[in-house]
Amino acid sequence: MSVPVAPAGYVYLVNSELLANCTVASGTPTLESASAMAAALGLSTDQTAALVISNEYPALDPTATSYYRLWDVANNLLNGLYLTEQWSDNGTDVTSSSPYLTIKTFPDGWVAENYYISYYGGCVGCRTLAVHGHTEFVWVPDIAYDNTTDDYITANGNGGYSDCYQSWHWNEGFPGWHTQTWCGFGAP
Repeated sequence: MSVPVAPAGYVYLVNSELLANCTVASGTPTLESASAMAAALGLSTDQTAALVISNEYPALDPTATSYYRLWDVANNLLNGLYLTEQWSDNGTDVTSSSPYLTIKTFPDGWVAENYYISYYGGCVGCRTLAVHGHTEFVWVPDIAYDNTTDDYITANGNGGYSDCYQSWHWNEGFPGWHTQTWCGFGAP
């Protein structure tokens, strides 16, 4: 599912749930306050400010993040992958790139394996630069729960971002698992 770019000060949030019949029901993107989402993530006031940078031409090097979070039926955050891209631009082209991953795992046996970042389109010196973050989440007590998560984001030479989305594959799931996915300026 592709999530639209939100206006300054907001993010689009998508909730999905694994149903008892093993199908996934996804909601439509909802516009949420970046401040409320930052508070839900436990971010500081300084980090909250980073989420509300204008989509047009930020004064500092832009930073944007693609978020994926998996929750169980008891609302425990089982795992999460946040791909953050920080880049410089000259108003037309991307002039530098510094992507990184933030990985969250619940301390009941979930571990992150085989994680990496790759570029899959554009370049430094081009109008756009597309970044991909990948992680495999495994629940060690039962390796049947071997789930992959991928986040994507494209840095634009005008200081904005585009093509921000998430995808995931669960080898096994459990009814009531639900995801939250969104994109926004700033870092976790």
